[in-house]
Amino acid sequence: MLINPQDYGFPLKLLHEAMIHITKERVDEQLQSEDLQLMQMVNALDDLIQTANLLSERLTCWSLLPTSKKKVKPFEKTLSAVNDEIARLQQQIETDMEAIAPNTSSIIGPLIGARLIALAGGMQKMAMLPASTIQILGAEKALFRFKKDGGRPPKHGVIFQHSLVNCAPKTNRGKIARLLATKLSTAIKADVFTKRNIASELQEDINTRLQEIRKK
Repeated sequence: MLINPQDYGFPLKLLHEAMIHITKERVDEQLQSEDLQLMQMVNALDDLIQTANLLSERLTCWSLLPTSKKKVKPFEKTLSAVNDEIARLQQQIETDMEAIAPNTSSIIGPLIGARLIALAGGMQKMAMLPASTIQILGAEKALFRFKKDGGRPPKHGVIFQHSLVNCAPKTNRGKIARLLATKLSTAIKADVFTKRNIASELQEDINTRLQEIRKK
């Protein structure tokens, strides 16, 4: 039996608005859950990398001592297991990013993209940030020093990890970081709001602008 909302004094327009609101809340909840999972994985990856570095450093120092291999072997197995988990977690992050943020993944890479989302506090929060803020995500300490002591403001944060930035001449790094941040701002909005795949369009724009930057 169908219920007519107008029989109960509810106009159709109000019902329509209520359904839109409920749908939006459900999408927001799902997106927030995916964000939380992603951020936890990024944090776990950082912990594992730090652990691997500490173990590797300890084993290097230990190997210089006249000790038996039997004592070192358990730590070598532990380091190997940690490195295996790092590889597995990186693969999972890449898979999840390509599913929930395909445009962002295509422009900056899934691992850097995931780190940017984690630093922003989630996909929706990143989608609301201006490109200038996305450009320096991860450079908060440098920005704080600039505001406190003066000097030069940071030109890039985590974006510097992308090869287009870190392999560029120093004079072009700021421009390329700004270019990527601008396109990322568009990419993350598409991932969150429209769900349209615009990666190829954005990549064409990046390539065109890169040629202009390199000619100067």
